[in-house]
Amino acid sequence: MCFCLERLPYLNYYAPESAGREASFRIHYWGGMKAHYDHPLHRHSYFEVCCVTEGEGVYEDSGKEYALAENTLFLSRPGAWHKISSQRGIGLVWVAFELQSDKSSEAAQRMVQRLTNCEQICLPNAGENPSVTFWKSLLLQADPAKSCLHEQLPSMAHSLLIAFIQEFADDGVKTAAGDLPVPVIERINSQLLYRIRTFIRDNLSQTIRLKDLASYSNISARHLI
Repeated sequence: MCFCLERLPYLNYYAPESAGREASFRIHYWGGMKAHYDHPLHRHSYFEVCCVTEGEGVYEDSGKEYALAENTLFLSRPGAWHKISSQRGIGLVWVAFELQSDKSSEAAQRMVQRLTNCEQICLPNAGENPSVTFWKSLLLQADPAKSCLHEQLPSMAHSLLIAFIQEFADDGVKTAAGDLPVPVIERINSQLLYRIRTFIRDNLSQTIRLKDLASYSNISARHLI
């Protein structure tokens, strides 16, 4: 599966921003080029993630150089001076974005701050990484002949940006209950309490025993107490 660069204009039209429960992003642009050679040293006020689709080159970031090859995924951070160069031309696809702080939680802001300060900004051999695979799928969905799917593009774009943060900042949420952040634990407990209350309300016409509530909630009676 390859990047469908001809679909990029549709992403710019249908996915200029994305929003989730915790984070909201402004997407400045989606882009791509089959043969990029050089551009001057510059910086952005936002993040830009690029993936090499073919060819070789060099990425310079804050005075350090990184070798680029096919399937290399790399990150430009806000304020970092950077440039991309290639003697024979390098194929690229990219997306630029920033967090909308006024529409995002404090947890999301901390998460993005970790992305700003991350040390690993270049990921070689990332062709099978979740973000790259999802990026390709997103472009396949941006099909002008499938207008019914366009409503899905912002939510898919949001998932892609979160995947970038997880891969570069290593900020994935662990699934073990003891490792979950406090807000997540509180939300799980709140949902459990809601299910129990709803069960009681909907079954007041019959005798409700503690063990029945425990069985319905998939927890022990001791835990329920």
